[in-house]
Amino acid sequence: MHIDSGTQWVFFSASDEKRHLCDLLWCAYCVSKKWGKKFDDFHFFVDNSKADITNTIASRFSNVNANVHGTQDFLRLPTFISKVQTCSVIVSGHGSTDGLTYDNAGFIIKVAQFLDSIRKVIGLEFCWIVYGQCFSGLFTYTDCNKNRKQAPNEPELVQMGATEFNITGSAGIDLSSHLGGAVAGKSINLFLYFLGCFLNQPVDVDGDGSINISDCYRFCSIQQSDQDRYEKVTKLKDFQSLFIKSSADLKNAEKELEKAKKKNDKARISKYEGKIKDLNSKFQFHANLLTGNFKPWLLNASTAQKVTFK
Repeated sequence: MHIDSGTQWVFFSASDEKRHLCDLLWCAYCVSKKWGKKFDDFHFFVDNSKADITNTIASRFSNVNANVHGTQDFLRLPTFISKVQTCSVIVSGHGSTDGLTYDNAGFIIKVAQFLDSIRKVIGLEFCWIVYGQCFSGLFTYTDCNKNRKQAPNEPELVQMGATEFNITGSAGIDLSSHLGGAVAGKSINLFLYFLGCFLNQPVDVDGDGSINISDCYRFCSIQQSDQDRYEKVTKLKDFQSLFIKSSADLKNAEKELEKAKKKNDKARISKYEGKIKDLNSKFQFHANLLTGNFKPWLLNASTAQKVTFK
C-alpha cells in the first residue's frame, strides 16, 4: 500500500478560525507541490467564513468552491468521495475532552462518528489520519484493523496525533513565501507544519531504505519537540513579564470587584467578573504553553511501517 498521486486527500477543521484553515492550507500546498495535485482533488470540511475561504484557499488554488463543505458535512463523507483505495485525512482546529467541536459550534462530532464516516466510504481499503488538534489522544485505543469477519469491506486505519490529553503547540512561522500574504504572520500548528515539510520532502528517518508512515511520525514528533523547546526558551522572558503583569492586573480587578459588591453596583460587578475571567483564561493559556508536554502517538504501527510514500 502506498501514499502517492492516487491518494484522496481530505482536510478537516473543527474550527471557524482562519489560523486553523491555514494549517490545512499549508498541508494541501505541500501535497500539491509533491504530487502535482489540483484543488479539485481535495475536499475541505471547514466552518470558516466565505471571506476566509476565498482569501486563503483562493490565494493558492482556483475553482475554490468545488469541494469546500461544512465541518458537520464530514459525517456524510461517503457521499463526497468513493471508489478510492487510499485516503489521507488531516485534522486541525479545536479539540476537546468531548470530541471535535469549538465554541458556539452547536455540535460535537464524537470519535466513533468521525471514524465511522471514514469506514463507510465505498471501495476504501486504507486510510491514514493525522490529528493536529488539542486532546487528539481521544482517538487512541480505537480499533484500526479491518473486521474481516463482520465487516470485510471496512478499510484499515493508521492514526497518529500531535499530543495525547493536552494542548498542542503552535509557532509564528512565516509561510508567506510559500502561501502568499494570506497567511503572513499567522501562527501554525507545529505538528502539522512539520507534517507538510515531510510530505514535501519525505525522509527515511530510520535508514531502512523505505520511506513510510512510521518515518513521518518520527520526523514530526522529533521536530515538534525540538521547536517547542526553542519556543519556550526564547519566550521565557516574555512569559515571566506577562505573568507578573497578569498577576497585578488580576489583583487589581479582584479589589475593584469587592468594592463593586459592597456598593451593589451591578454594572461594575459584571465588568470586573468578566475581566477576572478573561485574565484567568489568558494566564492559564500561557501557563499551558510553558508547561505543556506533548506526547505524540501512533496507532497501528506495524501497518504504518508497510505503507510507503511514492
